[in-house]
Amino acid sequence: MKLQSPSRCLTAVFATLALALSFLHAENAKLRTPLGIPLPAAGPHVKIEVARKKLRDNMEQQIAEFLKIHNDARAEVGVPPLVWDEKIAAYAQEWAEKIAAEDNMIHRPNGKYGENLAGYLPEYGERPVHGAQMWYEEIKDYNGGVMDAVNFEAGHYTQMIWRKSTKVGFGIAMTKNGMAMLCANYEEAGNYGGEHPYKVDGKADAPPPAAAAQADAPPAAKKKSGKAAAPELGGGEAIGGMRFRFVADWITNSTDDTISSVSPEGAASVVIHRKPLPKDIDSPWDKIQENMAKELAPFLPGLTDLTEVSTEHDVFRSGVGMRVVTYTAKQNGKPVDVIVDFARENNVDGEGVVLIIRCIDQGSAAQAAAALAVVDSLRFKK
Repeated sequence: MKLQSPSRCLTAVFATLALALSFLHAENAKLRTPLGIPLPAAGPHVKIEVARKKLRDNMEQQIAEFLKIHNDARAEVGVPPLVWDEKIAAYAQEWAEKIAAEDNMIHRPNGKYGENLAGYLPEYGERPVHGAQMWYEEIKDYNGGVMDAVNFEAGHYTQMIWRKSTKVGFGIAMTKNGMAMLCANYEEAGNYGGEHPYKVDGKADAPPPAAAAQADAPPAAKKKSGKAAAPELGGGEAIGGMRFRFVADWITNSTDDTISSVSPEGAASVVIHRKPLPKDIDSPWDKIQENMAKELAPFLPGLTDLTEVSTEHDVFRSGVGMRVVTYTAKQNGKPVDVIVDFARENNVDGEGVVLIIRCIDQGSAAQAAAALAVVDSLRFKK
């Protein structure tokens, strides 16, 4: 019998923690899809055959784009690219078929490879790359250090960029309700406690992603960037299955379905509202956008001259696919910018929409940055 050294025991503890946190992430993935599309209702899906056909449509392209998002992420941190491995893909396929048949997204116990899981809807054009996009969005949760309890929150992303991982393969299988289960396996496995995802002997071949652009900029450009200092965020509150943190010195109030936070001088506000929806509404996005003035009226009194500037689809915030609409308007005669992010709430029923409303006096750059920090603090309630 061979005993583990203390350092390997510690690694095993961290690895177990990573698995547990990955399970929580996987559960979140099960409750939504990468593009924010509501999951199909229980029972056989009316378009199941369409979904089944699209599941394996043009697999060469699906593999190529899956590899590309991984290898683009790895290039950002100076890590060599992954290569596709059919043996690993076959291993992943076995598990994808099992969890799809059971409609239960759980990690393989005692697996011999690293593993990431996600769920997506082929019927609406989603593919494995969209699952990988959710994993990549965890970059916001990674602080650039070694794997510890904090960085395990970004465990899907760190597995993608893990230097010692050299091969990858994925399997996909359909549940009876039309959702595809994606299982990706990596050799060798990543996310060992106390190890750095991409540095060798404490040094990286490339700067961390968030620092790369600034590192290449000349000193003068850095000084003139005009970037506001990051606001201090206080405690978090949850609504619609999502958790947010708020600026420490703002005035924040909450009810069962609304959280509002206003800057001390009143130049900016963030309102997060859970809007219930009837069960039979599958795609409420356009209807909400068409009636946005009415939607905003209860939260932004005195709002007039609402004019749409832009609409962005599939904007990912912590892996949540959102629609983001930007407006100009006047509030009590003062020019303001209004930005509304909205997505299906992250809960089992998925019967509501969460609206994230920012209203900022035009020209208030610091307050705009603070309001955006609140939105970017979005995390799934665990």
